[in-house]
Formats: sequence, structure tokens, C-alpha cells
Amino acid sequence: MMATLSHTWTILTAVTVLTVQLCEGTRCCNLTSSAGIDVRLGSSFRIYCTSLTVTCRKKNFYGQNNAPLPHKVLNSTTIYYDVVNITEKKTYSCKCLSSSCDSCGQDFSTGYPPECPKNISCTYKVNNSDSGDVSCSWDRGRDTFLENNLTLGMRILSKKHTHAPMLDSFPSKAKTDGSASVRVPRSVLMIAVWVHAKNALGSATSIHKNYTLSDIKMPSTPVLRQPDCSSQECIITVEQPVMTQHLEIQYRADTQTWTSSPHSGVQMRSVQVASLEPYTLYHFRVRSKFSTGLWSLWSASISNWTEEEAPAKELDVWYAEPASDFRSLTVYWKELSISAAKGKILSYRVRVYSPNSGQNITNVSAEARSYSVPFCAECEVSVWACNSKGSSPPAYITSEYTKVKLQHLDPLQDVHKVADNLSVTLSWKKPYAAVRRSVVEWFPKGHMMELRWVGLGRNENHVVITGGY
Repeated sequence: MMATLSHTWTILTAVTVLTVQLCEGTRCCNLTSSAGIDVRLGSSFRIYCTSLTVTCRKKNFYGQNNAPLPHKVLNSTTIYYDVVNITEKKTYSCKCLSSSCDSCGQDFSTGYPPECPKNISCTYKVNNSDSGDVSCSWDRGRDTFLENNLTLGMRILSKKHTHAPMLDSFPSKAKTDGSASVRVPRSVLMIAVWVHAKNALGSATSIHKNYTLSDIKMPSTPVLRQPDCSSQECIITVEQPVMTQHLEIQYRADTQTWTSSPHSGVQMRSVQVASLEPYTLYHFRVRSKFSTGLWSLWSASISNWTEEEAPAKELDVWYAEPASDFRSLTVYWKELSISAAKGKILSYRVRVYSPNSGQNITNVSAEARSYSVPFCAECEVSVWACNSKGSSPPAYITSEYTKVKLQHLDPLQDVHKVADNLSVTLSWKKPYAAVRRSVVEWFPKGHMMELRWVGLGRNENHVVITGGY
């Protein structure tokens, strides 16, 4: 039984080895070029196909899409083909016509040798008290269309007195975007940098550029912690790995441009930004600078809301003529602007005061813009806007207003109207009687509940009505 198993294993092994050899095939030719496999764009060169076996006597060149190419005979084993003005990457192959062995081929890449790197620009980013990174970028010139090897070279020109050993050069392989960084000890004072570019078609080296590190040093980007805000100020905490001499903090609301804090330029770990508006979302950012050198990059922006304050301005209120039965009066008010509201309006409070029956106070929802109250010729109506911090100053509809409106004064004279698709302009002759205030009111026909109005001063005698009132 053991002998049978051993014999079977030997046969399987032999079959396996034979199969591998058949799959690998035999190479019959070799394709070479007079210019290598990376060639200059627009150049001309010659490719050769040389037989490697006796059976490979007849052969032919093939180009893109396996198209046959005319060739010439160099000798009994080699044919050649002249490639003229190559303008793109191409593949050429050679196949033996009288043999079943594998064909040979080669991909040819086209491009240019590198141009001399120029416009080198470097910064020295200080990471900690021991070292920093010199980061350089440059103009690579035109695209070579080939793989390039870019190296940033650096040599120390002077350094502080130190007993520690120090290298004199710091080569660094560049990124494909034309930039590189080298870590340098803080004891280094001056450096020289240059860039060496190389590919298969040639090489080029930039001029050497000298730097005094104190002129190009910049701090690491500061980090801001979440601001602690009251209604009109925020305290910003700044974190930096190395102490700097200058700090600039900027802030803005969503729709504003960046404004520098008055405390900018003073090195502090915590900075107070004052004179802010209540109930406003502010964004903050910071950058820092040593006594010499460059500003750091701006930090990531952080945001926080200032707290609310009680509304600072009274509501703009008006009323509609009382119902025909004189039992009720509808009071209207306009929504406060964000700056006047100083917070989220949670409700409105309406008070009706009568000399005879006292006062009646009602809370109305924040979505309401009107409220009907019992009509009283001698009554006074007050309206407040309320947020989490308090209420606005009261806005009044006094008995003086209602009495005047009920008197049905003579209409204004010489009223003129000019209308277009966007607005209506009204003007009128000033009355002879003294006027403390004029109010123009309007509403869509049949929709009294959509009453709108605008108050005017005693000397105003025209108004432009648009959809914005």
C-alpha cells in the first residue's frame, strides 16, 4: 500500500512540473531601442528586434492595435524600425512568424528633461524649544510627463555655539507637488537651500538660496478652546507649544467680515473679546508671531453664541378701527429686529388698563402679531416682547390715539399716488393743523387681518410702500 502511494505522488509531481514549463513558454526575441524606453517628446529613434533562437528567423514589428509596421534588415538575426517624431506613449512589439514562442515588446514613455527649479520659497516652522521644520516650495517649470526625482538640499552656514554634533547637510526627497520639509535644530542660524531635479532624460539644479532663520521663522498654528461667552463678551483660551510675542484674534458674525480684537498684539493665554452683540453666533480665529519672522497660519475657526439680554426697544404697535359694535379693538405689532430683540422672543404680554375697572394682562404666543382687546374709549393698551432675560420697554396705544381716530378728521388734501410692479408712492399736502405723528396703513382688499402700517414724523408728507413693511 505504501509503495503504491509513493509511485502515485511521483507521477503527479512530474505532470505538475511539465505543466508549469509549458505555461511559461519560451522567449524567442529581444526588443531594444537606440534611445532607451523614456524618450524625448517629438524625437526620432530606432528600435531593434534580435532573434534569441534558431527557429526565430522570420519576424515582424507591430505597433498600436497590433498593426504591422515596415522594417529593414540589419543582419541575419536583427531587424529594425525607425520611429519618427513620437508624440505620445506607445507600445511596440516583435513577433516570430515561424515559431510558436512568445513575442517581445516594450512600452515607450515620452516627455522632457526637467527644467531648472526656480522661485524657491522657505519658512521655518518652530515646533518646540528643540527643533523646527524648514519647509520649501518652488516652481518646477513645465510638466515633464515622466517620473521625476526631486531632492531638497540644505547646508548649514552658521549656528549657535553648541557641543552637540551636527550634520552639515540635510537632503530631503520632495513631494510630487514641488515641496519638501527638513527638520532643523533650533541652534541653526543660517542655511543655504537648493533643489535638484532628475528624470530618465536629464537633471537640473537650482541656484543656492541663503536664509537667516530668524527672518522666516513662524510659530505652529495656535489652537483655540471653546469660548466662554456672556451677553457682550467672550473669553478665548489660546494654546501654543512655544511662547510667542504677538497674538492676533479675529471675530465675526455670520454675515460680517473679520474684525481684529483690540487686544491683538498682546501675548496672553486668555483673551477677552468685548463689545459684542447679545444672542449672536460669533466665529473666532487666531494667529501668532515671534518678535521677528512670519505670522503663523490662522487657527481653525471656533464658534459660540453670546447670551441673551432683555429686549432694548419697544415694539412698533398700531390698531385697527374698532368693530362696528364697538366691543373690541385689534392691536397689531411688528416683530423686533434681531439686534433689538437681543434673544429669542418667547411670548408677548398685552395689558389693558381702564381708569374704572383697573388692568387686565394677557400672555400671547410668540407667533402672534395681533390681539383683540375689549374696546374702551378711555383705556390704555400696552404691549411687551419677552425673552428668557426679561421684557422690552412697553409700547402704548393710548386713549388719545383712539379718540383722534374716532373723530374722523377731514381727509388729507392733494394726495398723489404713483404705482409700479414693486412699490406704491404716496404724497400729500401738509395739513395746516399741527401734527405730532402721521401713520399710513394698508392691507389687501378684504383681508383686514393683514394690516400693515408705517409711522412718519411731523414734517414728513410722503411714503413709499413696498412688501418690506
